[in-house]
Amino acid sequence: MTRGFLLFLKRNHIIPCFAISVAGTLVVNFLLTRDPNQVTDVAPLWCAAVTTIPLLFTMINEDDLDRTAPRSLALRRTILWAITSTTALFLSWLCFPDGGEWGFQTMIRDCLALAGLGIASTTFFSTSAIWVLPLLATLVSSLFSWPLYPSIVHGTAGFLRAPSGLTFSPGVPNLAWPVAIIVGVGGAGWGIMHTPHRPAGTRRSRVTTVYNKRDLVRGLRRTRLQHLCLLGCAIAEAISLFSALRYWGGSVRALLVENVGWPPFLYLLCAAATGAIVAQSRWRTGVAVWEQISPRPQPSLFWRAGMAGASTCLLGIGVSVGAAVITAVVGMAHDGLPVGLIFLEFVRGIPALLYLLVTLPLASVAGSLCGWLWRRPWVVPAVAIIAVALSYVPILRGGHIVGIEQRNDYGYKSCRDGMYVKVCTSTPNSAYLPAAVTTLDPVYQSSPHREVLPRTVILTERNLDGLDGFPETPTTVPAVGVAGSRSVFAPSSLSRSYVMDSLRYSIHDWCPEAQLGDIDSILGIYPDPDSETMKASLQALSRCRA
Repeated sequence: MTRGFLLFLKRNHIIPCFAISVAGTLVVNFLLTRDPNQVTDVAPLWCAAVTTIPLLFTMINEDDLDRTAPRSLALRRTILWAITSTTALFLSWLCFPDGGEWGFQTMIRDCLALAGLGIASTTFFSTSAIWVLPLLATLVSSLFSWPLYPSIVHGTAGFLRAPSGLTFSPGVPNLAWPVAIIVGVGGAGWGIMHTPHRPAGTRRSRVTTVYNKRDLVRGLRRTRLQHLCLLGCAIAEAISLFSALRYWGGSVRALLVENVGWPPFLYLLCAAATGAIVAQSRWRTGVAVWEQISPRPQPSLFWRAGMAGASTCLLGIGVSVGAAVITAVVGMAHDGLPVGLIFLEFVRGIPALLYLLVTLPLASVAGSLCGWLWRRPWVVPAVAIIAVALSYVPILRGGHIVGIEQRNDYGYKSCRDGMYVKVCTSTPNSAYLPAAVTTLDPVYQSSPHREVLPRTVILTERNLDGLDGFPETPTTVPAVGVAGSRSVFAPSSLSRSYVMDSLRYSIHDWCPEAQLGDIDSILGIYPDPDSETMKASLQALSRCRA
């Protein structure tokens, strides 16, 4: 019996998949939770993905002999699913033994859902693509931040990111667990009871066709899946960029410096996965054996595959970046900025892309090397996971702050007077001055002590949230930011929540003797007529204003 069990483990590659799952999960958990002061609400999701995806490859090793054997095929698949679930349960407890809002329950719920997605996908896609849907769901769920006041829609459409618990707030149920159970158990049951999809490559064609050189080039691109990879890279980068439109709309420099190539894990994952998929075409087509007698040297053949992968990824990401650049330039021109200034902002944003243009081809070539050497279906997800882990290396992140660079280049010479306040900013953000005045004037007008509020407010790129240790202004002055309020064309007003937060913290830093609670009362955020320190805070603000 022991011998049969060991053969079962070997036949389904359970031991190597288990080892990869454990090692990868512990590494990702360390990277995402090593800083206790940083909120990492995506940690359970990515730990669940790294746990589940390697274990799913134990489900795709059956052949025609297994399907025709007298033993129950559904029972065999159920045993493998049970082993996967038990491993996921153990790793969830190992990573998050203390539970928490984003902890053990969240990770095991995501493992259940991702496993169901992967197993169900084998009835529609090739079994070697069992990792695609789980990884895609993880990526899409990582592209948005969890709101402060979630609704039922967030618990259903974004159930992979939802915290544990049955309710978000009184009267708002959290449906993440029911959705995960339906997706996980339903998907696993569907995949267990149905026959896996038979890839088109296993169906032989009886038609003999003569191909010319152009057809051969097209066929090579099809076998390399270059069109599919190009489309995937373009869509992923487009979603990442245009979902952050409110942070770069109307500023091509903010787009190139702070948004293209962010988050780093996205473009590194696309580059590495594309390289591996393109390079594995030598195994999918069976030409790896014939390459041994090819007159071309092996390094030359690998270089052709590596360049094909890198160019595919660069073209896909480049299309999305080009569309975003055109959007930003059109917005700046519509807002009345001079053509020379727009061109200068574009040129000054290009050097920030150097780290992206260097790391992206390197990641693609590294992925191509892995796909060239190994033919197993686990190569692509393994390369993708390694790329995600490497994206947390600080050198792979941009270190530029647009607001500081624009301050050094232009100063705060563009100003606009309102009824109660004067707002100044750098020239590229001058189109947002009317919106800033429109937002701040009502705040001053409704304040019971507007005579102590600062006369001048600086409009910067970023908002001050009380945690930013690198203010954009050379000295501590009252400031509000345009980040979070941008659009393709300059809006009529800025986001009130961002403006109020930035204004209260910057006034407190500008005049630290005034109490933050009193500043909130003066601005009308949290009125407190019984404050015992209000008189001292008013005197301090008067001195700072003078």
